[in-house]
Amino acid sequence: MESKDIPHKMLSLDAYSQWLGIKILSCEIGKCKLGMTVRKEMLNSMNKAHGAITYALADTAFGFTANTYGKYAVSIETSINHIEALEEGDYLIAEADESSKKKSGL
Repeated sequence: MESKDIPHKMLSLDAYSQWLGIKILSCEIGKCKLGMTVRKEMLNSMNKAHGAITYALADTAFGFTANTYGKYAVSIETSINHIEALEEGDYLIAEADESSKKKSGL
């Protein structure tokens, strides 16, 4: 399988990302751009998008990017800053690109 096809395969096997409505907008080795629309069932009690929605999109972009090299890759630690409240109908885009590539192992 070509590296650029790996994220498409991963998405086809990821029921949660499919439920979120995540779409791959572009992908190449070391870089992916994803998009999705906030739906009513993604809102919290304040009628704003639940923080887990934006985190999931960012995490998926990271995971797809990390795996474009054809080897299984996962994160050890991640974090997110929510800088703006999101509403139903908002369209989100997450872009991930590799800034450094380190190998670790025991």
